[in-house]
Amino acid sequence: MVAVRADKGTKRQNRRPDSGTAVSIARLAAEGSPLQRAFFQRVVTGLTRFAKGGDEVIAAAMQASTDVGTLAYVASELAGTPAVADLDPTAALLAAGAKTKQDILERAGGILGVNDVAALLGITRQAVDKRRRAHRLIAISQGHDYAYPAAQFTGDGLVPGLDQALAAMPIRDPWMRLEWLLTADDELDGSSPLEALKAGLADEVVANAAGYGA
Repeated sequence: MVAVRADKGTKRQNRRPDSGTAVSIARLAAEGSPLQRAFFQRVVTGLTRFAKGGDEVIAAAMQASTDVGTLAYVASELAGTPAVADLDPTAALLAAGAKTKQDILERAGGILGVNDVAALLGITRQAVDKRRRAHRLIAISQGHDYAYPAAQFTGDGLVPGLDQALAAMPIRDPWMRLEWLLTADDELDGSSPLEALKAGLADEVVANAAGYGA
């Protein structure tokens, strides 16, 4: 499995914000647009409510390997409280969806930034973007950039046969594609498509992908 690395497009995991980041956050919270200030107030209120649960619940949230994972855990815990459930019935569904996505990324071995992928494949950043737009890489949108689940790569590049399988798949949603890649399938004798590709069963996986969601 490819180790998760951080480049300019992917934030380092579990890193304490430096003083510059803290100052930027404080300035944005105090001097940002009215919508930005309202956003920070709401987020800080929720985080404060969660933190009052004590070090044990905070430690559980910090077990996540990314800041997004920590937030997903916090959101799922807060959404389950009676007060939130009564006021916002959809909050639990949104939080569950966020946590599910984070769990999928954990199963995928984390994420790589576009610069890491370019170095791994021996191509330019622009070439990586071209493959993403052609749906020959699984890419997760993260704000104005994209992150690439590590499971689709080996130390030598892309898992052999994966680009053909992705090209054959009618479904384009990256989360559905990633879950397909990692989930055991009876048509592949109980192996996941990723395991089958690594076992040299590219033709079988391409046929499986072509029928997925059709």
